[in-house]
Amino acid sequence: MTDMLTRVENLADEDKLGKSKTIYDVSYKQLVWRNFLAGMSRSAGMVVVQFLFFAVIAGFVAQFVLPQVMGMFDGYMGTLEKLQGGMNQNQFSFDTIKELLPTQ
Repeated sequence: MTDMLTRVENLADEDKLGKSKTIYDVSYKQLVWRNFLAGMSRSAGMVVVQFLFFAVIAGFVAQFVLPQVMGMFDGYMGTLEKLQGGMNQNQFSFDTIKELLPTQ
């Protein structure tokens, strides 16, 4: 039985890779450096994830929403150009506005 206990203790000792250090066993510089590296890596990870998230959202908007909006925008820009052309030629009246506005 004792032979088995010593074998288990030896396996437990072999399982440890090195001496474990707590925050009380390391110097101030090591503690600050490790926390700095941990914070920087966490920030870099957050930047990458946010970039991917916004890239997916921008792709969705460009693929599905923008074509819908551009159709309406082109219609309004055409109407605006016709109105500006009429104003430049001093032929502006309420009848021209009624003709240019889309009918419902």
